[in-house]
Amino acid sequence: QIGNFTASTYGAACVPTPNQINGLNQSQLYYVYYIDPTFAGGAIAPIATQNVGDFEGRAGYFLIGSIVTQSYTARYAPSTYAVVGSSSVVNAAAAYDNNVTTYAIVMGSWWSAVTGSGGPSAPVYTVYTAGGVCVWSGFPPGAITAAATLHVVASVTGPTGVPLWHAVITPSIGGTALTPVTITSSAGSTDYTFAIPSGTDLSTVSLKIEASIGAGPPPGGGTVSVNLFETYIQEEGVL
Repeated sequence: QIGNFTASTYGAACVPTPNQINGLNQSQLYYVYYIDPTFAGGAIAPIATQNVGDFEGRAGYFLIGSIVTQSYTARYAPSTYAVVGSSSVVNAAAAYDNNVTTYAIVMGSWWSAVTGSGGPSAPVYTVYTAGGVCVWSGFPPGAITAAATLHVVASVTGPTGVPLWHAVITPSIGGTALTPVTITSSAGSTDYTFAIPSGTDLSTVSLKIEASIGAGPPPGGGTVSVNLFETYIQEEGVL
């Protein structure tokens, strides 16, 4: 924002109109000048440039000052979730509580139970499976003005060997899925990233995480879990 001032070279009062310049890049040096060929002062229009040749040595062109613009990062989080798999999701809201020490857990599991008998030493087992699927959405509405990145900070834990299992991370924009990440072995906390184009309405962005596991021979059971520490969209904007 530029306040009113008196021109030091000719003493006239100047009123910057407008008194604010928008659309500047972050962390950049800008020179702000104005044009007043009649030395009248009054309402003047401030102009930002990174080229000193735009005003130096030119009659009627006057430098107001210079500034290095601020640096900031806009960050957006979802606000709701929906459990759509056959397995419950633990602490789903922890995925957007801005606390990386808490996490949502999406689980897939298989287990077996004795449901009959083939004799005194031959129990009959039935094998069951349940897959975890949860969708996070509710990012704030409105189009972003710069390219952004969806961050999915998660770890995955699953059994070694058989049965087969996998975890899938799939973001969507406007109902169209981006290229998913499929994980088939245990992994520590990792920041999985996905590009969100400039102009995207964030309210159309959602994130689906799935965890599933194939049944093994009974008796027994197993679990695969995705621990979602935090998910958010980060935009490098302009001032």
